[in-house]
Amino acid sequence: MSNAASINAESTVDDSIDKQMFVHEYRFEYDMNGETPLTECLIDIIAFVTDDSRDEAKSLVHQRCRHDIEDHFSMLNRRQKWKSSFWVGSLNVTISRDGEIVVREL
Repeated sequence: MSNAASINAESTVDDSIDKQMFVHEYRFEYDMNGETPLTECLIDIIAFVTDDSRDEAKSLVHQRCRHDIEDHFSMLNRRQKWKSSFWVGSLNVTISRDGEIVVREL
């Protein structure tokens, strides 16, 4: 995994969704000043969370992600939003302006 994200994975149960549905939540920090592009970091994160190969994660990100990830932080600043969420397959990805990435697996 690249040096762009530090892994702090935790598993939680969220009763607000469904008492029988488990939600695994993973938190990552993206270095916005680092050399690794956000897309590459997200591919590494998806590979880690899904336990797929990096090539499979790359394919999933490119097939399922509906907006330009590289321009994500400037888009958040432009819209004056603190964070934005989108889906990559069955994973809900939330990216904050401060570089925090939260991935929830249902």
